[in-house]
Amino acid sequence: MKKITLVIPAYNEENRIKKASERFISSHVLSEKCRFLFIVDGNDRTYEILEGIRQDNPEKEIQVKKYPERLGKGGAVGEGIKAAKTDYVGFLDVDISLPIEKIEDIVQIILKEEPDCSIGKRKRVEGAPILRKLSSRIFNIIVNLLFGLGISDTQCGCKFFKRKLVYPGEEQVFMIKGFAFDVELLKKIKEMGGEITEYEIMGKWEGGKFSILESPKMLLDLIRLRFF
Repeated sequence: MKKITLVIPAYNEENRIKKASERFISSHVLSEKCRFLFIVDGNDRTYEILEGIRQDNPEKEIQVKKYPERLGKGGAVGEGIKAAKTDYVGFLDVDISLPIEKIEDIVQIILKEEPDCSIGKRKRVEGAPILRKLSSRIFNIIVNLLFGLGISDTQCGCKFFKRKLVYPGEEQVFMIKGFAFDVELLKKIKEMGGEITEYEIMGKWEGGKFSILESPKMLLDLIRLRFF
């Protein structure tokens, strides 16, 4: 049976990793069609909690990889892509608030239709701070001006793609290690001739690691990606 490697980066997530991981692995569709790969690079109890969950669910394909150094989100997802053994890879944020049913739908469509890349597009995120919404819109405008991707929501933490389009075999998967790595991922897929499909999803704000203070760094990363 074809499967998808589902990469879930987890940096210092001991307060919510149990609830988040059980939300994924309790899904019959995801458990049947995905291999769960948690990438842990923090210094709290996240790894121990996930190891306990893995041992309690021997019938499910769960792998937990621990790294001693801080990888950054792009670095963590990149390590997951390198470690994957499946043709398709996806990643989800720990704090993803999208309906699990929509994620299941995307997984089943991918395995049936085999598209190049399918990503979530948040129609609305209930409860998200106004400043967060505004910065997200401005960021997407800048991305499309710089790269012409034609993507309305580059930062939604729900992306699935053919592994070979993103990682044909180089040592490093992404140059960008921070939150702007999503743009590099989509840029790579476009450059490889891949088609990107967006699926509209309703979301609910659950909080997250991203801070508005990251915005200047993300803009600098975009400039690096575009001009260097």
